[in-house]
Amino acid sequence: MTEFVRVGDELLRPATPNSESMMQLLVHLERCGFEGAPLVVGSQPDGAVRLTWIEGWVPDEAEGWKLDAGALESVGSLLLGYHDSVRGFAPDAGFEEGPRL
Repeated sequence: MTEFVRVGDELLRPATPNSESMMQLLVHLERCGFEGAPLVVGSQPDGAVRLTWIEGWVPDEAEGWKLDAGALESVGSLLLGYHDSVRGFAPDAGFEEGPRL
């Protein structure tokens, strides 16, 4: 996982070989109206990316039992919205892990 630093209401994500494709994806999601991802605020001269901070809670394995049916439905809706938004999206930049597909 990439290390990051929270600065107020923003997140500073250091540059990686995937930074350009990640920014393209986030801009695409914003244009589609998907509200479950951070917004790209800008970039730094060293290639780090500034993103908006999204407040929330992510349960670890021991806390999974705290998710009730409403929370699971919310996650399902978020995932469906994401999948609908990225259908047909292909970044111009590649990914470090392998081919774009």
